[in-house]
Amino acid sequence: MPAKGTSKFVVTQEILEKVETLAGQGLTHDQIALVLGVSERTVFTHKAKNDQFAQAIRKGQAKGIGTVANALFSTAKKGNVVAQIFFLTNRDPMNWKDRRHVDQTIRKDPEHTEIKKSMTAQEAAGAYADTLKNGTDDNVVNLKRRK
Repeated sequence: MPAKGTSKFVVTQEILEKVETLAGQGLTHDQIALVLGVSERTVFTHKAKNDQFAQAIRKGQAKGIGTVANALFSTAKKGNVVAQIFFLTNRDPMNWKDRRHVDQTIRKDPEHTEIKKSMTAQEAAGAYADTLKNGTDDNVVNLKRRK
């Protein structure tokens, strides 16, 4: 009889195939444990100690991801714009990410900004913009903004 806290769970070829199938269907470790009739801790223990068990989970997860990716790709090819955006932002994030970081350099030298009370808002903004463009390198401020 096993000591208290140890499991009678034995990894067989049948268990490996079942685990791979379950992981391929998107089940979590906890859900896989439930189907196998063991605790989540037992699943993690065997995953850490048994390379074949860990590989079965990874292989199943990869198959599941592949199935969904192929379905998404097929949907995207048929013209589903949301699927297209999702696919591209996840498969090619360097070119299709939602947010881009922009490095912007501005010059500040408010002492030399000639804004008069008689100027319109547009004229004042233009004068300030000219000051920023023509400032010296000592007055450069680097900003990182997200689009």
